[in-house]
Amino acid sequence: MIKRLIFSVLLVGLGACTPYVNILDVKTVHPAERADARKVELIPVDADKSGKMAFIAPVEASSCKRLLLDPPPSRADATEQLQIMTMRLGGNAILDYSCDDTGPNNNGRLCWSTVTCKGAAVKVRR
Repeated sequence: MIKRLIFSVLLVGLGACTPYVNILDVKTVHPAERADARKVELIPVDADKSGKMAFIAPVEASSCKRLLLDPPPSRADATEQLQIMTMRLGGNAILDYSCDDTGPNNNGRLCWSTVTCKGAAVKVRR
């Protein structure tokens, strides 16, 4: 009886370790799409924004270390996710791009540590 109780508690506890945030596993994205996404320009918050741009949507991506054996979160992973999302939305740049190391269990994400990048997907007319 005790073994069943312990097993049930562990099962429920492990089931609660799923993320509440949508994380794109970039390893599942086709290499050609990843290469195209790397062309999406990153425009930081303090950059000149004088060009003609069409706003598409706000975008946010997180790199999350959920399990003990997961690699640590990285800005590179979160940035690549952001670029892929922007490209899929039809954008060619991310306006006001910024990243934050948000630490453990940020905003219900159930991660040991997290890096979150965000910005606005835009279409820059050249």
